[in-house]
Amino acid sequence: MFTATGSFYPVAFTASPILESGVPVGTVLEVENITERRAVEGALRESERHFRDLVDNLPELAWSARADGHIDFYNYLAIGRLAEW
Repeated sequence: MFTATGSFYPVAFTASPILESGVPVGTVLEVENITERRAVEGALRESERHFRDLVDNLPELAWSARADGHIDFYNYLAIGRLAEW
């Protein structure tokens, strides 16, 4: 979408039919400005990259596991060693 000054901004569209007796007679369009969502998603990706870089360069094993024992995160050094256990 574009503002009145011609600046672009990202949007998400949703379309829902309006039905009368099961027959479509119109459409409701919802348009959401997702500029802030995109910025937050980008910041999260950068934070995750920074965390991964930091943890992968630790001289020690690092991992986490769920209560059922499933390992849901591990650093580079842990890849080979956890497989040995």
